[in-house]
Amino acid sequence: MKYKAVLFDMDGIIFNTEPIGVNANIYAAKEQGYNMLRKVSLSTLGQTAKRSMEIIQLSYPNIDVDKFQEDYDYYMDTTTAENVPFMPFALETINLVHEKNLLCGLCSSNSKQRIMRYLKISDMLGFFDAIVTGDDGAKSKPAPDMYLLLAKKLSVEPESCLVLEDSPAGLKAAHAANMDAYMVPDLIPYDNSLAPFTKGVLKDLKQVMSLLS
Repeated sequence: MKYKAVLFDMDGIIFNTEPIGVNANIYAAKEQGYNMLRKVSLSTLGQTAKRSMEIIQLSYPNIDVDKFQEDYDYYMDTTTAENVPFMPFALETINLVHEKNLLCGLCSSNSKQRIMRYLKISDMLGFFDAIVTGDDGAKSKPAPDMYLLLAKKLSVEPESCLVLEDSPAGLKAAHAANMDAYMVPDLIPYDNSLAPFTKGVLKDLKQVMSLLS
């Protein structure tokens, strides 16, 4: 088999949390009297908290960053306090990776605290051989740094990694890391501008099975 490791993005690939995150941005902005455009919120998908805030400030330069982050965190944490919804076939795909004796990595721009809380709530602690978070100091997607760091943690060559992503930033990051990136669209649909950065587009995670046969 060509691949030694399968690397998962988290939001929009494993957990159906992107709609919650988009609404959290809009909620946090509204708490300061701003009616955030949905397209602005969507543009932060796949980014670290710091980079997301930089993007938001381009449209709302006078926004109170600390209050925004506090309100964003409140919305996210209360909405996912007892349950984090899975994307279709997420658990089945992760289990397949283990059955194939491949390494399993998680590369998310989210905070380590939130990632670990999601995994704990979902009884998924220990499912990943290595995790890279937005707190690890690597440059945010679409730079390749986060994926290169994950490959280093797994002790595998980037060329032997299959990446599953849903955001343009994530696809560009994996492509720049010289990994095979496949898009599983969630809130942002595929368009031809993404063709240079992806090996293919999957309807859902169930189609990953054919890539691992």
